[in-house]
Amino acid sequence: CENNAPTLSEVLDTCIVAGTTLTLTVTATDPDPLDNLTMNASGTPFADSATFTVPGNGSGNNLTGTFNWATSCDDVSNTDYLITISVDDDDQGNTGPVQIPLSDYESFLIRVIPPQVTGVTANNVGNTIVVNWIPNSGCTGATGYKIYRSNSPIVNTNSCCDGSTATDLGYTLVGTVLGVNASEFIDNSPNLAVGQQYCYVVVLYYNDGSVSCPSDPACDQLQAEFPIMTRVSIDVTDATVGTDTVEWFYPYELDTTVDPYNSGNFYYELYRVNGTPTLIFTSIISSSLPSLTDVYFDTGLNTASTQYTYMVKLWHISPTSEVTFVGQSTNASSVFLTLTPNDNQMGLSWNVNVPWTNTIYEIYRETPTGSGTWTMIDTTSLTTYTDTGLLNGVNYCYRIKSIGSYTAPEIPTPLINWSQEACATPLDMTAPCPPTLEILGDCETVMNTLTWNNPNSTCADDVMSYNIYYAETDNSAYSLIAQVTVNSDTVFYHNNNGSIAGCYYVTAIDSAQYGNESDSSNVVCIDNCPYYWLPNVFTPNGDNVNDLFVPFPYKFIKDIELRIYNRWGNLVFETTDPDIKWDGYTTDNKLLVEGVYYYVCKVNTIRLVGIEPVMLHGFVHLIYDNKPVNK
Repeated sequence: CENNAPTLSEVLDTCIVAGTTLTLTVTATDPDPLDNLTMNASGTPFADSATFTVPGNGSGNNLTGTFNWATSCDDVSNTDYLITISVDDDDQGNTGPVQIPLSDYESFLIRVIPPQVTGVTANNVGNTIVVNWIPNSGCTGATGYKIYRSNSPIVNTNSCCDGSTATDLGYTLVGTVLGVNASEFIDNSPNLAVGQQYCYVVVLYYNDGSVSCPSDPACDQLQAEFPIMTRVSIDVTDATVGTDTVEWFYPYELDTTVDPYNSGNFYYELYRVNGTPTLIFTSIISSSLPSLTDVYFDTGLNTASTQYTYMVKLWHISPTSEVTFVGQSTNASSVFLTLTPNDNQMGLSWNVNVPWTNTIYEIYRETPTGSGTWTMIDTTSLTTYTDTGLLNGVNYCYRIKSIGSYTAPEIPTPLINWSQEACATPLDMTAPCPPTLEILGDCETVMNTLTWNNPNSTCADDVMSYNIYYAETDNSAYSLIAQVTVNSDTVFYHNNNGSIAGCYYVTAIDSAQYGNESDSSNVVCIDNCPYYWLPNVFTPNGDNVNDLFVPFPYKFIKDIELRIYNRWGNLVFETTDPDIKWDGYTTDNKLLVEGVYYYVCKVNTIRLVGIEPVMLHGFVHLIYDNKPVNK
């Protein structure tokens, strides 16, 4: 074929925001200068508003096609649209024999995503933040809006088509509003705290999973018109006389120059809110909020095993002695540390529920234990930590120091709080890695040799012994058949009452103090090689040579079902004994005549799958030199 195929330029997959127009160009060329090219396009968008125009289509060997699609919200889909471009030549330049026209194809995908939500605002109203946006009423197929929150205004600097979600940016979903005409969400979460900035983004979403890129963020914070918790720190760790230090900050934005607070006095009530709130402290009464008591030492607690949570209420007393509730703080708890001992290490995790943001945690260990000297061993921004390189059987004690702040500059920073002291002893709760097992079976000696590696040489350091498990067949239950108490002894010999068939696995056991058992090694299986053969002649004449019809030496046979017939088909002898020991007499002790006798023998062999029958058919010559008499 002298005709050369045309080629299309590559078109990359793309994405577009609904409501905008996508324009792409595709070029086609043909190395044959006299060929005329024809370009076409197909795909679902052409049933909508997409077009594909090719000036001079059908003439010339160099064409440019333009794909144009003005999208709308009706085109939003979580499934890509497939567009296929084709070009065909007509081989007009061929002067020889008629040639076959050739073609080229190029396909690409288009994803249409919802438009970005605009006009997002956030405004504090009382102890809530109201988020508003411009509804996208034209996207009638949309399900609604998802609202996400963060403590900082994180902006998506990438294209909306890069796939960055609000969660990827660091926002947390706090609410969903149904309906494309919705335009408001009220964040009244109980964990909203005075002194913190809250930033919101809004996303338009569809039931099929399509989502717009996050909106631009909008931020606000609650007015500081209520007390603000700043400290819950454990000063004394004890089961009965523990102490928490609790502090709070006054409501610095509460306007005490206007009614109803421009006259009279204020006071605080501090509550411990583990379960039913319990009033534990009432402050002095004062007309000046900054001069009110803002610290309390809560004593007589079980700080060793209980995490305590606190809340402050503010009250106003009018000149006429009328008491009015002004507002209350958000709850704040102590930092509570939990220890998880393991092999030569200690796992630390701590729980804290506070309205401010802790940015760093310092981990302290008492060195030596009982000395009262605490040494910082590391820092982390997480709420978990693993202290390694410890000695098993030695007691270690820890404390956590949290360091945080509010976003409001009026509130003193940093906010430092301590956990309780927690102590534990590392112990080996980690099983060693399993060995790797091999097997060598010998049918002649009827012995299996199991060998495995010592994990102490590769992936463990405390293997002390091994357990060996065995199953008679490949589908029966395993049972423990032996324990090897020397870790350097990695060879074991076994047979099962004259059978080598079975499956094995080995586990490693660590120190006797802990006795952790590893996962099982690989399973190895082996089968018997049974054999059972019968002679074709015997001479029961009393000379002690071939007097009995017996099999040749056999192995791995459970039993048999043998039936011997004379030439007329009459049963003359039967047995289940694999040794047979037929002496030429019938089962009822009548002497048989010389001749040929036929047998059918079902041999039950011992195999890995269980008892497997094998059928034998044959004949045997019964010959007398000196014929015996009947018994």
